[in-house]
Amino acid sequence: MGLLSLFLLLLKPLTSTLTSEVTDVSNGWGEEYSWQPSLEAALTVAEEESRPIMLIIHKSWCGACKSLKATFSVDDEAIDLAQDFVMVNLGDGDVPDDQKFKIDGSYVPRIYFLKPDGTVLPDFYNKQGNPKFRYYYHSMDNLVDVMWEVLEASQTRQGDKASNREEL
Repeated sequence: MGLLSLFLLLLKPLTSTLTSEVTDVSNGWGEEYSWQPSLEAALTVAEEESRPIMLIIHKSWCGACKSLKATFSVDDEAIDLAQDFVMVNLGDGDVPDDQKFKIDGSYVPRIYFLKPDGTVLPDFYNKQGNPKFRYYYHSMDNLVDVMWEVLEASQTRQGDKASNREEL
């Protein structure tokens, strides 16, 4: 084995460690959120902590995704509510192929809410939006309203929900 080959072999663990430390699992959706790196990791945490999952499906080339990402990433109320969810965003090559994540199509962005066991909660969608694209949110107000609904239904939020909502 040549000296260069030996050097590269010894360097490989160091570079993979550095690369993994730099990975941004937020994908631009906000560093204030506690993101899980995969759906599998989110399911594990959700079951352990009995919290619902908020799943964002997006694509890097999507204009509507970029627009929602810009407002979502800095929305104080969503950031606060997200503490009671297990958060995961999946884009490009990470989008799940399972039909349960294509309830009314494969448009992007789509936001689903799931029980801790991974069951999609189909009744929690943007009721103010286009009925053909129920899981698309064009407004943070609509998304935050549905986040509140999920938390109230799952009784995850601590304290008096009505008073907490009015304070925010």
